[in-house]
Amino acid sequence: MMEPERPRIAVSACLLGQPVRFDGGHRKNRLLYELQNWVEFVPLCPEVEAGLGVPRSPVRLVRTPLGNRLVSPRSGEDLTERIRAHAQTRVDALRAMGVVGAILQGDSPTCAPFRARVYDPSGRVTSHAPGAFAAFLRAAWPHLPVESEGRLRDPVLREHFLAQVFALHRWQRFVRSGPRPSDLVWFHTREKLMLLAHSPARAAQLGRLVAGLDRAEDALEAYGTVFAEALATRATRARHVNVLLHAAGMLRDVLTPTERHELHESIDAYRSGWVPLVVPVRLVRAWVRRAGPSWLRDQTYLAPYPDALGLRNAV
Repeated sequence: MMEPERPRIAVSACLLGQPVRFDGGHRKNRLLYELQNWVEFVPLCPEVEAGLGVPRSPVRLVRTPLGNRLVSPRSGEDLTERIRAHAQTRVDALRAMGVVGAILQGDSPTCAPFRARVYDPSGRVTSHAPGAFAAFLRAAWPHLPVESEGRLRDPVLREHFLAQVFALHRWQRFVRSGPRPSDLVWFHTREKLMLLAHSPARAAQLGRLVAGLDRAEDALEAYGTVFAEALATRATRARHVNVLLHAAGMLRDVLTPTERHELHESIDAYRSGWVPLVVPVRLVRAWVRRAGPSWLRDQTYLAPYPDALGLRNAV
């Protein structure tokens, strides 16, 4: 299969405007429309793909002694195993396609990644849980970034999700290029500040792994797992400040005293919450391009995704 130029994200088809809901409707999402120039969407609808058709009887999660089951309340039919059987095939196909993230419909009994309603046998809502397909997806593919369209309205969660998606896409392209052991050193060096912003502990773990390179195949598999785990940890304001101060230190000898003061003022303003992250990052980028060391110029942290997404304007 041809290597994707843009990150591939699996998306509930109803969120893309496809009329696949049980009543023939959709839930077209504006945010996805805004993302479509920067990522490639892979539509999915487990219920339709499993042969339930449109229109169809609605389904719900029902708590039973065997666990949560996907049931049609009108007929009483248990569709759990049918959806799980489809999920196995679908997840394997998504992996083969190079998918690096998923955005799923947030309250669907099939797709909801976190909080689908769970009913008791009498029809009362008693709790919330992942939908039947989403539960399988998350168990089978624990390092895949998965979000609901509703949670992505939060700018912090949106930035975190897309930071993971673009980072995993960089890793995917790197692995498929057939790298040598020495190439992993190059990849890790470029990702170092990005990793420090998310998980300093795992960044150190990856540094030790790269320093002790042996067989490339084993190293790639181990690195990829910890890399995904590191990015799954949400970056914090404090860790961003530490990364920015590290970058400022690398620029110390190429900035004038006035420029150093301006950069530190910008970092302090971000630390205090007065300006968004984009302000100090753009200052660092401008001075790096002018005279910064090549190690810093190549850091993916300075441009981990397209600027036009505006993700750092609100965090």
